[in-house]
Amino acid sequence: GNLIYTLLKILPTMNKVVLITRRSKKTPIDFMMLKEKINYLYPSTKVVVLNHKLKFKLMLPIHIIIEMYHLATSRSAIMDSYIIPISVYKHKKQLKIIQIWHALGAIKKFGYATLGKNEGSNNKIANFMKMHKNYDYVICGSNEMIDNYSKCFNIDKSKIKPYGMPRVDYLLSVDKNKIKNEIYSYYNLDKTKKTILYAPTFRKKKQIQYCKFIEQVDFKKYNLIIKKHHLDKSVIKDHGSAIIDNNFDVMNLAIASDYIVTDYSAITFEAAILEKPLFFYVYDIKKYKKNRGLFIDYDSKEIPGLISSNPWEIVKAIECDMYNLKKVKEFKNKYVTNQNSNSTQLIINLINLGEAYEKKYNKIDEKVINFTSTN
Repeated sequence: GNLIYTLLKILPTMNKVVLITRRSKKTPIDFMMLKEKINYLYPSTKVVVLNHKLKFKLMLPIHIIIEMYHLATSRSAIMDSYIIPISVYKHKKQLKIIQIWHALGAIKKFGYATLGKNEGSNNKIANFMKMHKNYDYVICGSNEMIDNYSKCFNIDKSKIKPYGMPRVDYLLSVDKNKIKNEIYSYYNLDKTKKTILYAPTFRKKKQIQYCKFIEQVDFKKYNLIIKKHHLDKSVIKDHGSAIIDNNFDVMNLAIASDYIVTDYSAITFEAAILEKPLFFYVYDIKKYKKNRGLFIDYDSKEIPGLISSNPWEIVKAIECDMYNLKKVKEFKNKYVTNQNSNSTQLIINLINLGEAYEKKYNKIDEKVINFTSTN
């Protein structure tokens, strides 16, 4: 691999930005936002999106070679997950590498914060794979998350920027009625019923208790959409009238829903931006704390919704409208530092796109300086 990459680095650097994900075959919303903004501001800059979700392990070497080629010939690489050639190889000095991650913040621990735990990576493998090395910057959603991200990525705090992700701009500006109508019409949902979204995080090698939750929902009153985490291998045998979604991004499902039920998932941050009623179905919290660990304490008063191990209790709370949007807003304001709809711009500003860019956009750069110094 090293030899191939060394040879590829002989190729000239193009005016190109590469965006890489391993999470989906579809372009993530964050990448759509970045691509659209770069295309608009710098039409001469080429944006390449690599949606490299692995279905067949035989494809991995091909994916890696394609990634190596683009890394060798780009000015910048932005990714939302761990990408092998980014961390393992030595890059050209001018390549700017930005990890935006795939979550706005961390409720559960990940990366270096979970090494050696049942739900975490193996120490030897993490060292061998140089996990999360070579990043110039890591993006997070808030000042509150800088310490936690520093632990998870094993990176200096100065490299972590609390700019928020492009999805924040998306959630603040998108036409929500249009998205809701699209999802309702796609699934032929009854518009007279309110919609519950159940979106738990995955458990390593464990079946999630979807059916116990589904059993409690009165389908005469509610539509229920289940969104599985992309790593979740759980089989849902008896889902009755529930919709198991494979077509929409979880953020769009959150927009279309009236209530959101989750557990330790970062969808909590997006739901808070949308100011949606939140409920936390945590039937395995003791085991989960032991096997992975949590950054946000579920015994504290800041979790913005009912916390219960009983699915009946969660559904009853929904039926009685037992939620507190004031707490949801407080959570949003604590964990989403930048709500100025300029997260996409701030991330792009980290990529030096040349002198013309400096002259044309130094007003925006001043805003960046003000933003980072006031927060």
